[in-house]
Formats: sequence, structure tokens, C-alpha cells
Amino acid sequence: MRNLKYTMLTIPQSKTFGLLFLFTFLFMQNVSGQDYDIDKNWHNLKTQFKLRNDIIKDLVTLLSKSSGEKKQLDELQMVSVDFFNYVDTLKQRDSLTVSIAKVKNEILEKAIEDAFLKLEDNKRVMNKTSVLDLITQLESSENKITVAKAKYNEACNHEKRTDLLFGRPDKVPVVRF
Repeated sequence: MRNLKYTMLTIPQSKTFGLLFLFTFLFMQNVSGQDYDIDKNWHNLKTQFKLRNDIIKDLVTLLSKSSGEKKQLDELQMVSVDFFNYVDTLKQRDSLTVSIAKVKNEILEKAIEDAFLKLEDNKRVMNKTSVLDLITQLESSENKITVAKAKYNEACNHEKRTDLLFGRPDKVPVVRF
């Protein structure tokens, strides 16, 4: 009988155990919730990158038919696809993989700017309604990417994961069309 007394929890002990279990459960929920915010914002950022990639593909297809800048446009599409494929296939985000994604994104932003600087003098191509519509969509996409990056960086800062920041917070990309 005496051994049974030591193996059973008394009422105060069971309350302590219950509180400890509840505290552990809530702590684990909070930790997983932190990662969830970063993951959710990363997914949103990837979605915006995908939309930009699709718009660039449509623009390149349309402009390749009517402009003499096929080589520049093909390079733009190649850089866009390379960037999105890299971001889309990331299995794990760490400071190295996010840094590589940042650099690839900067290369893409430069390729977009270079392509449109060459095309802006071609009024015949740039004044087509279909081209203007896609350019407007691309501008909108860049704005949405800027907002998504800010939200992602905000989630990283909130969770003190500055190693995962995507771009400098003070740097706003300028894409001119």
C-alpha cells in the first residue's frame, strides 16, 4: 500500500503538472506561430515573384514578335525564370540562400530596367495597348513585391531573424518604364 501512495499524484501535484503541461503547450504554439508568420509572408512574396515572372514571360512573348531587341528580351526571360526557379525550389531559408535570392532579384531588376530602357525609344511597340497593359501589370507587380518584402522583413524583424531579411529595409527598388 505504501508504494501506491508514492506513485499516485496528489491533487496539488496534478495541478502543478497540468500547469506545466499547459505552459509547455502554449510555449510550443507560440514558437510554431512565429515560424508560421515568416513562412506565410515568404509564401506571399513567392506568389508575387511568380506573378512577375508570368508577366515578364507574356511581355517577352509579345515584344519578341514586334521589336528588334530579341536577344535582350530572351536574356530578361532567362534571368526571370532562373530567379523564380531558385526561389520556388528553396527547401530551407537561411542567411546564405536568402542572400543568393536577394542577389538574383537585384540582377533581375537590373535586367528589367535595361530591357525597357532599350525599348522605350521604340514608340511603335511601346504604344500598343497590349504592351501598355502588361507594363502596367508589371509596375503593379513590382509595387506588390515591395509591399510583400516589407511584410516579410517585418515578420523576420519581429522574430529577431534578421539573417533572413530580403533586401535592405531602406532600399526601395526603382524600376523605370
